[in-house]
Amino acid sequence: MKVMILKNSALIGDNEITTIQSDDGSDTFYFAGKELATALGYVRTRDVVTRHTKEWMRTTLRNIRGPGNTAPFVNIPGGVQPNRVFVTEPGLYSLVFGSRLPTAEDFQRWVFEDVLPSIRKTGTYTLPGVMNMIKGIDDMELQQLRIDDRTEARGELVRKGELVKNQRKVKAGRKGGLIAQENIRQSKTKSLTTSK
Repeated sequence: MKVMILKNSALIGDNEITTIQSDDGSDTFYFAGKELATALGYVRTRDVVTRHTKEWMRTTLRNIRGPGNTAPFVNIPGGVQPNRVFVTEPGLYSLVFGSRLPTAEDFQRWVFEDVLPSIRKTGTYTLPGVMNMIKGIDDMELQQLRIDDRTEARGELVRKGELVKNQRKVKAGRKGGLIAQENIRQSKTKSLTTSK
């Protein structure tokens, strides 16, 4: 588990929210519920998390750590409290969408007017200007790079390409490839045994 402090002045001002990132490969984040509720302008932070999130959107520090995990957590503001409530990413959005804070309402508007319509129309959301920057790279300039610079540029482009890949599809493709290889191996084995 990786413990970090979420700072997003555009959404939560100068507030800081204890955030835990799972290390199980799922890329799951957990946000301290009370800190998040306070940052979003809720008054009764004690019960706001249970009122504004579904049960599946929240958990405790004990559950995040897993049963029998006695390894010490370090750098947790407020100390290790096993029953401290954390919310998942859907819980964070649920609290943001229920907040009356002007910055939260701006975020809501952005999601409802830009992000969701873009996903509906194109299947993805890209920050404005990113595609123009990518298209703005001059092909001739790339071709005229020295060999060393070309190698470095190729490595950087591959690295950035990895960032935009849909990891689920990559995993599915690998799995499909492994299944196909196994099917080929089995058919070769069958043909060898039947030809004897």
